[in-house]
Amino acid sequence: MKRHTVLGVLAVLALLVPLAALLLSCGGGGGGSSGGGTSSATPGTSSVSVLLADGPADAYDQILITITEVSLIPEGQDGQPVVIFQNSQGVQVNLLDLRDDNFLLAVRKDVPAGTYAKIRLAISDIKAKGKPRANAPCDGQDIKLPSDKIDLVPDKPFTVSSGGNLVIQLDMDANKSLNLHEAGKSGKCIFRPVVFVDIKEAGALARRCPKIVSGSIVAFIPSSGTRTGFTLALEHGRGDLEVHVSNDTSIFDADGTFVNIGSLEAGQEVKVRGSLNESSILEASVVVVGDVLNLNGTVDSPVTNNRFSFTTANGEEIQGTYDVTIVGGETLILMDCDTEVGPDAIQAGMNAQVIGKLIGTELQAVTILLKPSEVSGEITVVTNLLNGKNVTIHQANGSDVVVFVPSNTPVYLEGDGPFPMNQLCANRDVRVLLDPKKQAQLTATVVYVEGEKQEGVVSLIDTPARTLTLIGVSQVIEVPEGADIIDMRGKDPLWVDFSKIKSSDYVVCYGWAPCSGGGDFTAVSVLITTPPTP
Repeated sequence: MKRHTVLGVLAVLALLVPLAALLLSCGGGGGGSSGGGTSSATPGTSSVSVLLADGPADAYDQILITITEVSLIPEGQDGQPVVIFQNSQGVQVNLLDLRDDNFLLAVRKDVPAGTYAKIRLAISDIKAKGKPRANAPCDGQDIKLPSDKIDLVPDKPFTVSSGGNLVIQLDMDANKSLNLHEAGKSGKCIFRPVVFVDIKEAGALARRCPKIVSGSIVAFIPSSGTRTGFTLALEHGRGDLEVHVSNDTSIFDADGTFVNIGSLEAGQEVKVRGSLNESSILEASVVVVGDVLNLNGTVDSPVTNNRFSFTTANGEEIQGTYDVTIVGGETLILMDCDTEVGPDAIQAGMNAQVIGKLIGTELQAVTILLKPSEVSGEITVVTNLLNGKNVTIHQANGSDVVVFVPSNTPVYLEGDGPFPMNQLCANRDVRVLLDPKKQAQLTATVVYVEGEKQEGVVSLIDTPARTLTLIGVSQVIEVPEGADIIDMRGKDPLWVDFSKIKSSDYVVCYGWAPCSGGGDFTAVSVLITTPPTP
């Protein structure tokens, strides 16, 4: 859904060259340095955590970005950047893995209190990989920022308060960022990223799915002689994170056995799943020692004798169908990110993420994340009913399915907020999450509609009506109040109001055309930019 707290933007153009690939919580290589520490700040300083988030991109499977440094730029001319994270080899993240989760990029406990004007990311590589048959522009080409950095400029300076726990969330809008196209005959690609910056005290940000972080145990936190947690040195020198462990935390050792915190040792490599609290401390639900598999796939059977059949998705670390073993009372089974459920919730046809270890030929599960089944494709037929709609969806595999969409089902433009139910019609591409409790008839719980795009040179502006006429575009573009209008032409792109759009400007508009084919195109976002080079 749309990020309404728009505090900043990510600057700059981009060019080209080659690189590699990776996943959500790791990448890059060893070494490096950071000003990391636990969550409690020293006097005159604050703890600052930096998170990355993103949404889907219509034509892309991967947007790989390698970050080598994160720093805060103080307000004024003389202030020296405060480095939050630095690693010459960088950390590589696939931004499109971050639809529901966010990536804890870095944490530093002793950031000097003061007023800051920018967040700066040093970038060594960017690459986009298109979806099959999507004809994604610049698929497989490498993109390099001319200055190897991007500046995130909030609409006003922000304050780091002494003793605070500040969280900076950088939320990239992939669909608007990926205006990749061949730039004339140069063979280069243009990449204009759009990022929403949300800066708040820890605990005040909207909660997303709990994070999975990797690192090594530095030291244990005692309380009355009992271990209550540990300090985790995040991979690639991204800082130290305080982790709290409770009686409800599942701890899985290197042999695939559930143990207690007393069995953990300093220096062990672990993966931890949990949520940041208001003090920027990770409250752990799961701790796994050593290598662990994190597999997406499909449930093939319900649970019988603490086992169920599971087939991994294409591209996962291991391929095939496996028996997943559940340890009663220990394996954590979750629905909707963090709602604990029992084994009976595991049903054939559901999507699932299994976190655990391969012991022989069985997957010993420490955590099972159940996800609603979904169907996606193009709507071909819509039948209106008294209590909703029956929607026929033509899928990529060539088959058609009929999904009932109740009248109270939330419908969103993918990545851009609410979408009117009466505009759910044929020829729209959709992604539909299904209700697992309704097996007899496929029933939607949420519908996401893929947005459309119109672009061109502005020939006429009707300011009172907030409409634009573009050369070569038959539909008038309506820009309602609340739409994001972003001027991308300067060094630092700016969010502006409708009055800043001028005749002869080149604009790229994101939104939807009406079902009937006539009427105005509704734009929820407008980028004022430079036209493609002929």
